[in-house]
Amino acid sequence: LMALSSGYMVNILWRHKRQCQHLHNTSLSPKASPEQRATRTILLLMGLFVVMYFWDFAVSSASAMSWNNDPVRYCVQMLVGNGYATLSPLVLMSTKKQMMRFLTSLW
Repeated sequence: LMALSSGYMVNILWRHKRQCQHLHNTSLSPKASPEQRATRTILLLMGLFVVMYFWDFAVSSASAMSWNNDPVRYCVQMLVGNGYATLSPLVLMSTKKQMMRFLTSLW
């Protein structure tokens, strides 16, 4: 479902950029268009999700194969399982320059 929704969003952004190209010529601008920035963010989040999913799968499989209730392994499994929910807001904040300026001003 995550891959389908990400692909759908990227497709919508691509179609929107293609339809709006006649309104303004983006080939002269050195900055990336909002569609390109959104596409990069979506693909970055999708990549993070895939990495965290496979990491969670590996840790869960190793825990299931060992058949012991090691508290350290259980803690690692919980951290990995909640990793995407923890890291994805940080990824979103890092892609927004305004948010980064605000956070650095607070620091």
